[in-house]
Amino acid sequence: MKILKRLLLGIAALIAVVLITALFVKKSYSLTKEVTINRPVQEVFDYIRMNKHQPDFNAWSKLDPATKNEFRGTDGEVGSVWVWNSVPNGQGEQTITAITPNKEIDYKIHFITPMDGEAINIVKFEVIDENHTKVIIDFSSSMPYPFNFMSLFINMDEMIGGKMQEGLNNIKSNLEK
Repeated sequence: MKILKRLLLGIAALIAVVLITALFVKKSYSLTKEVTINRPVQEVFDYIRMNKHQPDFNAWSKLDPATKNEFRGTDGEVGSVWVWNSVPNGQGEQTITAITPNKEIDYKIHFITPMDGEAINIVKFEVIDENHTKVIIDFSSSMPYPFNFMSLFINMDEMIGGKMQEGLNNIKSNLEK
């Protein structure tokens, strides 16, 4: 009985340490990736803003060729939505929330499964010269308390940054063909 009591106290103490530590751990995170594409800004912008092109360059979509994609609204316009459903990638939707032509596209991402969550994805376009465009993706999200405790052990750049860069590289190769 004494051993069981000590075991339960030890577990309770461990849970308390995790919960208290999570109070002081940052909940939000952001990642930035970029690529230079050898194409004029208008061509790059027009390609990226069309949701129908997401399955052609999105690195997560390429993991599952059986992904079911649905497109709602007027493609490439504010309010248009790309919906995906995939066994390994889960279900979610990405909505265009703002467009500044040849400068920026803002997206709201809603992850539905395997875990509900939201993120903001901002794609910026910088003209290098008339035939070269830098594309910068700023991705930001958060982990709710107490799950934010895991961010002490998870490097989000290692976890998703590589796929973000792969997506940018796919855009580059698709447009430079």
